[in-house]
Amino acid sequence: MTMTDTAASAASTHAAPASTRGANLILALVALAVVVLALAVKTFGVVALTMVALAAVPVVFFFLIAVSQL
Repeated sequence: MTMTDTAASAASTHAAPASTRGANLILALVALAVVVLALAVKTFGVVALTMVALAAVPVVFFFLIAVSQL
């Protein structure tokens, strides 16, 4: 194997499939949301948890309606 062959094989990288990139993006957004929530609780206390729960009610309600339509 020559130096050119080695450089050519090292340069060819395989990209992750689109589904893996999408899953990684979702996991990164969830991790970011958890960090933001932790900082909000550290700053504002239990009131931040109450506001998050209040904001989650319509989201969960929509999710339950969407699941029941299947």
